[in-house]
Amino acid sequence: MHSLRVRGMPEKRRSIAQAARAVFGREGYSRASVDANAVEAGVSKRTIYNHFTDKEQLF
Repeated sequence: MHSLRVRGMPEKRRSIAQAARAVFGREGYSRASVDANAVEAGVSKRTIYNHFTDKEQLF
């Protein structure tokens, strides 16, 4: 089971990064929120923080 989670992580990270590009592009850095990125990516805010330390790193 563990190996399945590890394989899925890069895909989820890519999905979050793709959503972040859309949100930052649409809203700009200062208006974009981690919550908006989570909604766009279809993941929880906690999942974003599991992959990225903060909004700056996500950007």
